[in-house]
Amino acid sequence: SRSGLCQLHQWRIWAAERALYEGMPSPRLLERCHSAFEDGSATASSLQRAVGDGLAALGLRVEEEVQLSSGYSLDFVVDWRGQRLGVEVDGPSHFVGEAPSGRTMLKRRQLRSLGWRVAPVPYLEWNGLAQAGSPTPSPDLEVARQQQPQQQQRLWVLP
Repeated sequence: SRSGLCQLHQWRIWAAERALYEGMPSPRLLERCHSAFEDGSATASSLQRAVGDGLAALGLRVEEEVQLSSGYSLDFVVDWRGQRLGVEVDGPSHFVGEAPSGRTMLKRRQLRSLGWRVAPVPYLEWNGLAQAGSPTPSPDLEVARQQQPQQQQRLWVLP
């Protein structure tokens, strides 16, 4: 199934993190896994469009729906102080209660292991800023650069 191929692809990324190459599936099967994983057609939500508009309003060069060679995609990539930084808009499906879902945590961890710094924009924080009537939020991207894996990553703070 497509779901099984995607899970096997994520396992392959995990195994590569640990240099576990013995017992890998055939190259043909790994290619099928990668293709299935990368084939997810993403549609930007109104929340994602609003975040993109906010990033652009800050004068950042914004790339949207960036497909990575790993098969993962990032909602946005921005240039921040000479580095490329991924920005993920985390809507309600990214959470179980107020905690990030297992799928979301896996993606964040695997992107970190692949060398990406990723700043999430949780919908509750974004909506809270909008309800407060605050001006365009300012990104605190430095926090995302220095955050520890277990700490909550924060992208938006009031100016």
